[in-house]
Amino acid sequence: MHTESNDSVSSTPLTRIQVVAFFALRLVVPLWIGAGAIGKLTSFDPKTLPPPVLDAVLSIGSALGVDLGVFVGAAFRFFIGAELFVALTILFAPRFARMLATTVLGLFCAILAILIAQQFAKGGFADVAKGGCGCFGKTSLPAWLMFLMDVTLLGFAIIAPPRRGSIGPGFGMVAVIAVVSFGIAFFRPSPIIDTASNPDGAQPAVPAVTQSTWPDAPASYQSLFFVKWKDAIGKRMIDIPVFLAIDRPVPATMLQGPQLVVFYSETCDHCQALFKKHFSKPSKIPVLRVAIPLGGVRPLPMHCEGCASSKLFAPKSAKPPEYMLGTPPIIIRAQDGVITDVCTNVDDEVALHRILGTAAASTEVPVQPPLPPNPPISPPTPQVKSWPSPPAQLQGFYVAELGGLVGKRLDENDFGKLIQQPPADLNQGRKIVIYYRQDCDHCQELMMTHFTGPLLIPTLAVAIPDADPNGILDMACDTCALAQLVKGPDYVIATPIVLSMQDGVVTCVVEDVDDAERLEACIRGVK
Repeated sequence: MHTESNDSVSSTPLTRIQVVAFFALRLVVPLWIGAGAIGKLTSFDPKTLPPPVLDAVLSIGSALGVDLGVFVGAAFRFFIGAELFVALTILFAPRFARMLATTVLGLFCAILAILIAQQFAKGGFADVAKGGCGCFGKTSLPAWLMFLMDVTLLGFAIIAPPRRGSIGPGFGMVAVIAVVSFGIAFFRPSPIIDTASNPDGAQPAVPAVTQSTWPDAPASYQSLFFVKWKDAIGKRMIDIPVFLAIDRPVPATMLQGPQLVVFYSETCDHCQALFKKHFSKPSKIPVLRVAIPLGGVRPLPMHCEGCASSKLFAPKSAKPPEYMLGTPPIIIRAQDGVITDVCTNVDDEVALHRILGTAAASTEVPVQPPLPPNPPISPPTPQVKSWPSPPAQLQGFYVAELGGLVGKRLDENDFGKLIQQPPADLNQGRKIVIYYRQDCDHCQELMMTHFTGPLLIPTLAVAIPDADPNGILDMACDTCALAQLVKGPDYVIATPIVLSMQDGVVTCVVEDVDDAERLEACIRGVK
């Protein structure tokens, strides 16, 4: 007597599409679901969850009042275990294959449909086509493409021929698979990043310069030099062409230790006033002033005590290159040859004092008024709390918990502690901090609407370092101070987020910047 095998199907002849569907159900579907689980297990980045799922997890964790980092980590492990369980069960317990495949793929399709609807509501077909606005960081495949693939596999699972005969392994095998799947997910060690031993993880904001001498003059020069100074921060001077156009020799300090470089015009009375006010005495930081070539106009006297002097390349018998560097004077600060700050508006006292550091104090001798007979005793000036350094060991991922920060210090929050080299006066006076992603068009729209031109309140824009390099958008806030979080960990934060501080204490947080009334109130300083 003939016995059907475990994998036998109906004795009715199968059509070609049924054969393809059976193959897809038994092999392609588990590999597809398993690949997603393995990808999550390897990267251990909760942002790989679909945004609607991640939003739901964050909402539930917030409602329960639990530690979001622990809760998101546990939920993430559960989803990994569930996907491994489904994939392995379809492979090794085929009696449950059709039920599990149709249920899970149907759930995937529903989640992706919600995501596509959210993308369409935010930016129309353009947002759907490109897969979102970057507010949650880099994603994998676009949602619409994932949806098509899941719908196709769901259709195959539905039309796959039913099995007959022996039904194969039962609930005992399923229990073993469950133990293995969730065991792998929950016993996977949490990633820890050692900033001392892992240079590719938490990188310093200023990379080291490997060479100690300034490069030789180039064989030829460009006809036009244009620098976008806000993008120059973090780059080596020798990698920016205009710095190689400085006449030789350059000071030996250019690649060693701190250095100030002032680009100025010899006919600029604004430059003359800058030198007179801030450089009439030797600076504690070496200064190189670099003259931008003239156009035959008589130069003004420029006194810069202790400064080294040079100029940009200008041939004697030919037209000099066009140097489109902005309105002089422009001050660049570097450390070991790497640009750490730029001031393009010396009328901005905060930016000017920040970049000059100890050289920022006015050299004019103040006139002391006569003291009264019994001068009042002034209270001691409170010391400004310095910003903490990043911890030696970093977690694999951090979940933003900024909504409950009102009344607390930002530098005591994980997302505050991990800001790299913020302005020295961030804990002094009123400040606005924006968390954003460089590929997030929602963030760009926020800055174009509310943070362009001169700012009444000093603003720090903190980049989340997971933007897609191919999708970097122009920074619309030209006068914002710029910083970023330590590289290495994954950051679970929906951007943009705006918060206001007074002396380091958060006074308001806006996580939904589409709430125009709340956003305007926070920017104005209304609690």
